[in-house]
Amino acid sequence: MPWSSSAKGSFRSSGSAMVISSDGCTDHSTSSSLEVNPLGARASTLAKTPSAGRRMGARTRCRTGASAHRRGRRLPKEIEMSGQAAEDRSMTKAEIAAHDDQRDIGEAGWSSLRALYAEEFDGTVLDAGGGTGIYASALDAAGLDVVLADVDECMLAVARSRGLPAHRVLQADVTALPFADASFDGAHVAHVLHVVDEWRRAIGEVARVVRPGGTVLLALGGAHQSDPELGEISARIDEEIGGMETVTLGQARGLNSPEDADHAFALAGINRAAVRRIDGAHRRTLGQVIDRMLLNPYRSTASREVRARAAERITAWAQDRFGSLEQELDVPVGIEYRIYRRRS
Repeated sequence: MPWSSSAKGSFRSSGSAMVISSDGCTDHSTSSSLEVNPLGARASTLAKTPSAGRRMGARTRCRTGASAHRRGRRLPKEIEMSGQAAEDRSMTKAEIAAHDDQRDIGEAGWSSLRALYAEEFDGTVLDAGGGTGIYASALDAAGLDVVLADVDECMLAVARSRGLPAHRVLQADVTALPFADASFDGAHVAHVLHVVDEWRRAIGEVARVVRPGGTVLLALGGAHQSDPELGEISARIDEEIGGMETVTLGQARGLNSPEDADHAFALAGINRAAVRRIDGAHRRTLGQVIDRMLLNPYRSTASREVRARAAERITAWAQDRFGSLEQELDVPVGIEYRIYRRRS
């Protein structure tokens, strides 16, 4: 789950090193120039995606609580959000940028993903726990009406900056969705239930708000990376960070088993129909890959301070093991969806 707003300190990339700064959800620019673009040809008509190399309003904090539900054209009554305030669990903007970058599947991958969305969905789709809107933007580009709901206002601020209509980017908890029954034609749930304690309740809520005959796309865990060298780096980071705190948030709290997901959805009246995988890739330097792994707050329960102290040791090890951290890598990334249909 995102770090609470009381946690102090955030990372900022400086070459291949990590620097601590104390700013909560305040922006920090970085030395890289990464940009994740799930929009394809529609990128020119919507706001550009804030990324690890883009300044997003320095020294500006995210707003939280009920004030995050911005004014705008009202949603249809059956989809309108209630007045309840969601819990604030803020991430820094540097962490958010790294979080998104690891999910970049490259232009060919995004094109395939948009085609999958257009094939499986129609009408209005809920992106439950949709974070920064990286997938909501692709759903929108596929011609769907998207409503994004997430508990973290800092992530939602990024989603709004993508050009998604503010009245369709709502602060809400996936375990207590503020929508009427059968409000949506489908739901998209990606990379979120592994960090939700009450994931069974979340599945029940998703099932409740999807109409009979509707479709749910579920992706478990984080974006999959199959490269063995990156696996070695990931294991080393876990080893260094895990000297004090070894349990990952996913292991401790959420849904990790596909079989458990199928069972929970079946109990909620939704049956698995298929499994589809989208493969892609992006090009990054070794240093950029290491930086974003260290920045990822979902990786473990280790504090930002622990990760910062581990960064120097990991950087030295990686230079000795692989050579220059400026070497570029083709990073394979994929996303596997379990496709469910709600019984009529």
